Amino acid sequence: MGPRKCLLEKLEYNKVISMLEKEASSSLGMDRIKQLVPAYAFSTVNNLLLETSEAHEILRLYPQFTLRGFRNIKPFVKKAAIQVMLEPDNFLEISTTVRSGNLVKKFFAALEGSYPLIHNQVKRISHFNDLSKAIEKAITEDGAVAENATPKLRSICRSIADHKNKVKEKLQSMVHSAALQKKLQEQIVTIRNDRYVIPVKHEFASSVPGLIHDQSASGATVFIEPMAVVELNNRLKQLILEKQAEEEKVLMELTEKVADVSDELMELVEALTELDVYFAKAKLAYKLKASKPIIVEEKYIRLKKARHPLINAADVVPIDFWMSEETKMVVITGPNTGGKTVTLKTIGLLSLMAQSGLFIPADEESCLTVFDNIFVDIGDEQSLEQSLSTFSSHMTNIIEILNFASKKSLILLDELGAGTDPVEGAALARAILEHIYEIGAFAVATTHFGALKHFAYNTKGVENASVEFDDLSLQPTYKLLMGLPGRSNALEISRRLGLKDNIIENAKSFMNAEEVEVGDLIQRLEKNRKEIEMEKHRIVEERQEMEKLKESMKDKIEKFKQREHALLEKAAIEAKDLLKQFKKETKEILAALNSCREVQDIQKRIKGLDEKINAIRVKEPTYDGDVPNNIQPGDVVLIPKLNQKAIVLQPPDENGEVLVQAGIMKVSINIGELRADKNTGDKEQQKKSFTSIVSEKNQYISPEIDIRGCKAEEAVVTLDKYLDDATITGLNQVAIIHGKGTGALAKAVQAYLKSHPQVKEYRFGQQGEGSYGVTIVKL
Repeated sequence: MGPRKCLLEKLEYNKVISMLEKEASSSLGMDRIKQLVPAYAFSTVNNLLLETSEAHEILRLYPQFTLRGFRNIKPFVKKAAIQVMLEPDNFLEISTTVRSGNLVKKFFAALEGSYPLIHNQVKRISHFNDLSKAIEKAITEDGAVAENATPKLRSICRSIADHKNKVKEKLQSMVHSAALQKKLQEQIVTIRNDRYVIPVKHEFASSVPGLIHDQSASGATVFIEPMAVVELNNRLKQLILEKQAEEEKVLMELTEKVADVSDELMELVEALTELDVYFAKAKLAYKLKASKPIIVEEKYIRLKKARHPLINAADVVPIDFWMSEETKMVVITGPNTGGKTVTLKTIGLLSLMAQSGLFIPADEESCLTVFDNIFVDIGDEQSLEQSLSTFSSHMTNIIEILNFASKKSLILLDELGAGTDPVEGAALARAILEHIYEIGAFAVATTHFGALKHFAYNTKGVENASVEFDDLSLQPTYKLLMGLPGRSNALEISRRLGLKDNIIENAKSFMNAEEVEVGDLIQRLEKNRKEIEMEKHRIVEERQEMEKLKESMKDKIEKFKQREHALLEKAAIEAKDLLKQFKKETKEILAALNSCREVQDIQKRIKGLDEKINAIRVKEPTYDGDVPNNIQPGDVVLIPKLNQKAIVLQPPDENGEVLVQAGIMKVSINIGELRADKNTGDKEQQKKSFTSIVSEKNQYISPEIDIRGCKAEEAVVTLDKYLDDATITGLNQVAIIHGKGTGALAKAVQAYLKSHPQVKEYRFGQQGEGSYGVTIVKL
């Protein structure tokens, strides 16, 4: 399949992999990433991208999720499997890894079914409760065998402590005795060769009965174990050996427990390592502000605002690039250092990233196909070992490419035909491109040869492109212009730098008429393109201003209507409160009558009440007309207190509350506050009116609405009216397109839907419905 390793280095794929390594949470993840290479099968690439997509979605919704904590326990598990006793520290690392697996399993238990590819890995993680408890009981946090690991070990440890105390007490009494004070270097008890000793001056060594275990570097001090404690030390040594034997027994039993589940532990490590790679890819996607490319089976490339991932985000100039079966070869021309090589590398590197399961730094909806190989000839390195010139080195590489390339390959050629005689170089370059054209491979070539512009223009399926050059600043802009060949800027640059016009004109005379004509044509096309772009930009700005003005007016109208409604509601409430107050006073008057108060006092209170009523002139509102009977959705009714007609949306509930549409407002109102509309005629006429409204809305209402780009507040206002219209026209299900983005818009939409009275249920879209960029609503 060709020299892929060289390809990866030339396109700087290894540098992207180094960036990815830094996002891993473990050494195992880093090692697995180092081995990552592009896949060359459509199904495999799609699967890799779905893995990354699931991890990307989880990090968006649960940014606190982490895989940190697991270790490379494979060597320990392998040793345990062949009955080689493990060290206490080894068990601690196994315990830490098992705990990490338990946390991952617990986290994804609540998300069962949501992320199938990640769940496939989580299913590989077993529970190791028995092993965890055994390690926790037997091994301390500082990596030692616990003294209470077994009853026997606990008993031995107690005996050791008792004997140590006896030895130290005996020696302490000796070092503080008058008989030994002059003979001791210091009045301390120390340890040599695991036995308690005292430091005796060298000249008194023979006068202190005991065993010599050591002496100081200077020889002035001899460390002696007095005969009085030899037996105690012997017993202490024996106990220490018994302790070591019991500890080894504990460690061996634990080792056997590890061996019993060695296969499951290996599966655990593999699953966590795979997940580490998934989430490293997702974290890199966020860091690069990358998106998931659409992978298509047909030969097709569509890169929107593509950026080279290794160029600083503040400096990189995004490019738009496309190829298809109709345009399977692109010839890029333009000035040196104008961005031609970066364009080649961007196309190649983003293809490699996608085929490795990585998101690409390009806008959403960018499309790529899966190539069986990507061939590159970039750079001017000379092969010193083969004593080849630059031209020979390039030709050797190109010959190898032509031998291996197929119709499913992508070929990237930089400065094709350079390094030799221009005439021969141009002829050879064209012949190579025609051969690639016959093979049917996708190819992108950069060149300075004008003849190749003509070849691209005159050959079906071959497209010209160029990197833009600013005539005013005499600098490249690094923008890629598809469909437009680059022109030579040498004469124009020379003119602006001060070269005399007669010399410029003389130079033009040496060019053939066709070359001059083509150069002038390209210059005019470029000028026209810039003018069109400026006009387009102006139109876009004006449209944005109109949209802002439109939204502003909508807000003002809405606020005015809300204020009007609020004032009416407030007046009605105040009237009701006053009437309640008067009724209360009336009850008090009746109560006074019942208690036989003075009639004169009662009359005074009644007169005062009349005066109050006359003063405020408020009375319970009464409305003409009859309360409507047996109203159904679509009936037209009157709301007297609002002096407005309304359409019934839902019949009365058990409390007599009716949901109606009054203008842009939906209100729930008691049926007693409604009146039949005398002016609308009979029921048939009302139904016709309602039917005409539904029919009118049916002409423009769509089963889906696109609110991408809206702010949360704007989206809610838009959705409110849309769902009303959808309900009136009888739509049972609608789709709300909000895009994925940061997830804020999707969250706001679903929070609004949760409390909407017309919404029965809602969910994210499934595969083929837009996934997490769409919410499906049942009304």
